Amino acid sequence: MIIFGIGGSAHDFSSCIVQDGKIRIMLEEERITRNKHALGFRSHFFRSKAYVMDNMKLHENDIDMFIGNDLIMSHLIKLHFPERTRLIRHHMSHIAGTYYSSGFSESALLCIDGSGSVLSDDAEEVITYGYAQNNDIRIMHQVTQDYKKNIYSSLGGLYEAFTVLCGFRVFEDGKTMGLSAYGKDTYYHELSKYVSIDSIGNLSMFQSPGQLKEYANELKKGKNEEQIFRIHADLAYAGQRILEESVFEIMRILYEKTKCPRLCYSGGVALNSVLNGKILKNTPFKEVYILPACNDAGTSIGAALYGYYNLAGNPYHGGKRLRSAYFGKSYDDSYIEKALKVQNGKIQWRKLERSELLKDAVKNLSEQKIVGWFQGRSEIGPRALGNRSILTDARDKNMKDKLNKRVKFREGFRPFAPVVPLEKAKDYFVMEHDESEFMLFVSQVREDRCDEIPSVIHIDQTARVQTLTANENDLIYQLVMEFGNETGTYVLINTSFNVQGQPIVEKPEEAIDCFLSTQIDVLYMNSYKIEKVKINE
Repeated sequence: MIIFGIGGSAHDFSSCIVQDGKIRIMLEEERITRNKHALGFRSHFFRSKAYVMDNMKLHENDIDMFIGNDLIMSHLIKLHFPERTRLIRHHMSHIAGTYYSSGFSESALLCIDGSGSVLSDDAEEVITYGYAQNNDIRIMHQVTQDYKKNIYSSLGGLYEAFTVLCGFRVFEDGKTMGLSAYGKDTYYHELSKYVSIDSIGNLSMFQSPGQLKEYANELKKGKNEEQIFRIHADLAYAGQRILEESVFEIMRILYEKTKCPRLCYSGGVALNSVLNGKILKNTPFKEVYILPACNDAGTSIGAALYGYYNLAGNPYHGGKRLRSAYFGKSYDDSYIEKALKVQNGKIQWRKLERSELLKDAVKNLSEQKIVGWFQGRSEIGPRALGNRSILTDARDKNMKDKLNKRVKFREGFRPFAPVVPLEKAKDYFVMEHDESEFMLFVSQVREDRCDEIPSVIHIDQTARVQTLTANENDLIYQLVMEFGNETGTYVLINTSFNVQGQPIVEKPEEAIDCFLSTQIDVLYMNSYKIEKVKINE
């Protein structure tokens, strides 16, 4: 059975194909349109539909079911998909994607985001509590907000408000999370009293976005740049701490409702890896699973899996947990050769055997070179996980600044993430979770390792860790292992293959363009080593 899942809301559109309960391909719209979060002229959207169907050599008549969520604008559904397309609620598509990929046969379910489906004239879902056993997904309680009055009566919306107060734009919540580590509790006590959660899990907020903005503007009056940075950091700290305390209370309430030690956590708020890293310490849950695309893009996966297991009635009794995020498209050598030839004269390349490629990459990395790494199928979700990555040496204390100035062009306070083989992870990090293959959990760095890997350590001595196994990504696993065998350090910096404000590269030509427009030293693409032609050659 072939099911086409449609993902997104007013942003982060995506397309997914599930065949017989297995994810075959998933692609986010932004990777094709090159507009981050797929914002822009929407009549041109859902180019990802053709991309994934062409990749699998399918036509509409081959698809048994088209299914999406009802937060996607109806005119887009009508424009791009057949009349037989079915729609489910937004939070259900989040929940189903996480649950049916978790491997659990029983789980507590939690979805928290900015806003979801409209349930009545004035109410839209913002928090959903649930419980699942086999195919039976039960919604136990939903918290709603009046979307006509105040978008910031949700936790996702509240954190977005703090993001704007800190001088960032909408969708830049990751910057707020990074900045929060620089802050103190200067404004926390004043602002925390405006958020409350009752005994059954309902959320109340007592300040509007306008009031919060006035509060922040008053703080910043007459202040210089350094003082404003401190204010922003303290506001970010307040926002992060309020979010954490609120979510932990919600999780404790959910546990009391379900008494289930396993949690499937979804929605845009689940991208907050600082919060995620503290869940096991601050709640009764023993296991937490989060889909790598837990944002709105991942709802295409959830819609398709809900269609397969709930609407089509195929049995589900748990099974293997999703451990791979590599569901995008791969590009063969002939495609890459064509892309390389377009830039002939600016670049030079040669094809290497696998062992030679690994040896050469290790040499460049050990010499503190910045390496572009483009391999296999692209990742789903907003994190680069080793197939569309920029890699470099975490031992160089200046590497964070070099990356920011030469390649990423982003704020200096933002941390870079480490990638480490799973069996070596506990040598470097205090791992609350057994694995962190999707880079969704922040961990403390061990005190005795801080001097060894300074460029992946945030100001609060934490790191957003990605763990590797040979089963899921043998090439980058082998690369980090061989780097460790050569240098004694089994950790590299892994950051997304893009510059600030752009989506992660999808196609070879985008990787080459990024390589040429930045100071990345060398690019490895499949089996090709690519270098820039020096002007004097």
